[in-house]
Amino acid sequence: MSSVKGCLNFEHAERILVLLGEQAVRAYVINLDRAQARLAAFDAQARGIGLCYERIRAVEACSIAEAPEGMLPTAVACFHSHRLAWRKIAESGDAWGAVFEDDVLLSASLAGLLAEPRWIPRDASVIKLETVNTPTKMGRRGRKIAGCLGLHDLLNYHSGAGGYLIRADAAKLFLALSETIERPVDDVLFDLAVAKERGLRVLQMVPAVCVQDRVLAEIDGRAIVHETQMQTVSAPLARGCLTLRQKLGREALRLPRQLGNVVRNLRRGIVFPVRIRVPFER
Repeated sequence: MSSVKGCLNFEHAERILVLLGEQAVRAYVINLDRAQARLAAFDAQARGIGLCYERIRAVEACSIAEAPEGMLPTAVACFHSHRLAWRKIAESGDAWGAVFEDDVLLSASLAGLLAEPRWIPRDASVIKLETVNTPTKMGRRGRKIAGCLGLHDLLNYHSGAGGYLIRADAAKLFLALSETIERPVDDVLFDLAVAKERGLRVLQMVPAVCVQDRVLAEIDGRAIVHETQMQTVSAPLARGCLTLRQKLGREALRLPRQLGNVVRNLRRGIVFPVRIRVPFER
C-alpha cells in the first residue's frame, strides 16, 4: 500500500489520491483548487472514518462562456465537474463509483459500505446516499443491508447530488445524455421519467449516510460552514416529436415491459409507497 504525502499542497498537485486502506468501491470528491478549507474538512472526515478517495479537480464557473437559460454558470460548472467523475468511473474498469461534493458531512458507516459492496442489488443503477430533508416518496418495503440501513426504490424527484453511487454503465449513459447541458446535474441524475425510459433502477439509502452542510445546518438551526456549489433550476428535457405510428409502436413494445414492472413492483413493495423525510445517520 502506498500513500501520497503533502496532499493538500495545491501548488504542486493537480491530482490528489489519499490511500487509507483497501476498498472495493472507489470514492471521488469534487473540489475547486481554491477551496482548500473545504477539502481539508472533507479529508479530516475521511481519515476519521477510514475512507480513501481521489480528488476530482472541479471546473471553475469563470471558465463557462455561456449558460443555458435559467441556469447559472456555477450550476453548469458543477455539472461539468460531475461529468469528469462519471468519465473516471466509466473508464476505470470498476463496476461502481462513489461521487461526493466537498461540502458533505459523512456518516461513520460509509467507509464500511464502500469496503464491502456485496449489499448493492445487481439491478441497481444509481443509489442516492444523501438527504436534503424534503418529503420523498419511495417503496414501502426496503431491503435491509447493515444495521439500521436500508435501500428503497426512489419514486419521486429527490434533489441534490452531494453523494451517490453510480454504476459504470449508468455513468456512460449519463455522459451521453449530458453532452449538451440543459439542466442541473441532480435534475438529470434523479429524473425518474428518464430512468424508467432507460431501464435504470434508482434507490435511496435510508437513513442517508451523507448530507450537505447547508441541509444539516438548517435541521440543527446553526450557521452554514460551507456553501454548496450546486444551483438547481428545473427544466424539461427536450424530446423529439413522434408520429402516430411511432407512438403506437412504442406503446405496443412497452406493454410486456409494463406487465413485468407490475410484478417487480409488487415484490419490491412499490405498489403502496411511503413519503418521508429521509433522516441522516449521525
